[in-house]
Amino acid sequence: MFTPDVARAEVPGLGHLLDEPLADPSFLPTVILARHARQTVTVTLGGDGGDELWGGYPTFLTVPSAAWISRLPRPLLDTVARSVERLPSSARYGSIDFLLKLFVRGLGYPPDVQAQILMGGFTRPEQARLLARSVQDACGQFNPYDDIDDIMAGAGATHPVDRLSYHHCKLYLAGRTLVKMDRATMAVGLEARAPFLDHTLVEFACSVPAQLKVKRWTTKYLLKRALAGRVPEAILRRRKQGFGVPIGRWLRGPLRPLLEDVLHRDRLRRVGLVSADEVGRLVHEHLTGAQNHQRSLWTLLTFELWREAYLSGNAWN
Repeated sequence: MFTPDVARAEVPGLGHLLDEPLADPSFLPTVILARHARQTVTVTLGGDGGDELWGGYPTFLTVPSAAWISRLPRPLLDTVARSVERLPSSARYGSIDFLLKLFVRGLGYPPDVQAQILMGGFTRPEQARLLARSVQDACGQFNPYDDIDDIMAGAGATHPVDRLSYHHCKLYLAGRTLVKMDRATMAVGLEARAPFLDHTLVEFACSVPAQLKVKRWTTKYLLKRALAGRVPEAILRRRKQGFGVPIGRWLRGPLRPLLEDVLHRDRLRRVGLVSADEVGRLVHEHLTGAQNHQRSLWTLLTFELWREAYLSGNAWN
């Protein structure tokens, strides 16, 4: 069982385990699971790649709709966004208000950028507000989303599902999910293998028509058909469930002292990388329940833990 007490004990060591900044809260339960598995085995099989190659994420349902809605006039989009932001906030996993707020944050951006925002990326205005003024000046006109354009130039796909699959493989699977699994398993001396990423299976998946991967509101349609009778029906029909923990609720409860210490305004001002006032606002709104900023706060928390582990004492003022 992954409890708040376990999380409290594990979080302070995140910076050393990750080697590089990685804002994925599922890293914590993955480490615990890997440690448990290592007691009896040295090699495990995982399902990484199944969602990216076979259309399993909710983004495969939302991005096409977002592309259509984004054609609406900007003032109307802003009105919709403000209305959604006023919805009562919930820290429950996959709550409707949380998903809607994620959805509207990406409206008005190109589809490839929308996908990145839906997967947890900051929007340009959010980036500007979070960075300290000196860092903004140093970055000049640098736009981190230009990297998406460069990577997606090699997609060679026109169908939204195929293009999104390429996006997720390059920018989520390769740069986040596989890194998370590698760090978590290697931390305890366990090796993980990903059968879905066998190159012949990947080549086959990429040749399958998009209409057989996402059909109406059914994700991973062909994969589920192939596994019918082999996997319990309840599993095939259940809602997508990420391998996460209730980080939003825990940041308001058992992890609150850690959050307030690591993201304390004085500490952030001393380092000089992010805006202490803006981060303070996010912390306050989350702790009071006004908004659910779990993704942003977890990103900031893990970044600061990584910085303290590898760049302790450095200041950029």
